[in-house]
Amino acid sequence: EYISSLKLIHRDIAARNILLYDKRRVKISDFGLSKDVYQTKYYSSETRKKLPIKWMAPEAIEKQRFNIFTDVWSFGVFMWEVFKLGKEPYPEIRNADILQFLKLGYRLEQPHCTKAWYDIMFSCWNIQPRARPRFKELVQKIEVVMEADCTYTVLS
Repeated sequence: EYISSLKLIHRDIAARNILLYDKRRVKISDFGLSKDVYQTKYYSSETRKKLPIKWMAPEAIEKQRFNIFTDVWSFGVFMWEVFKLGKEPYPEIRNADILQFLKLGYRLEQPHCTKAWYDIMFSCWNIQPRARPRFKELVQKIEVVMEADCTYTVLS
């Protein structure tokens, strides 16, 4: 949420770039692909750098166009990585085939988590970018699910 409030697009939100800070906060690292989009709200890449295809939204793969909604897609893949304990997404699919896979409507399968957690991930992978939640909304949804998942033991 913080990065998007600064009008930055990270373009590489993945478990490999997330640092644990304390119980409820993380730090995002590796801003090598990030771009300031204060004026235009999106970034269009002209170059063919190596990009993290399996974490990218279909429109980013196809048109090399990045915005806050492409970071939301990547965040959903990051959440999936967390529940899969760092496994690579789409391990059996080649990078060259990912776009077609996604266009056909396929998504990462539900990892070992509740439906509520998977629903949050899945909402990040909507084929329509503007139908994806904003980070502020994701924070609210995650807080609700975390609170619901929290179990307490009464010690006497």
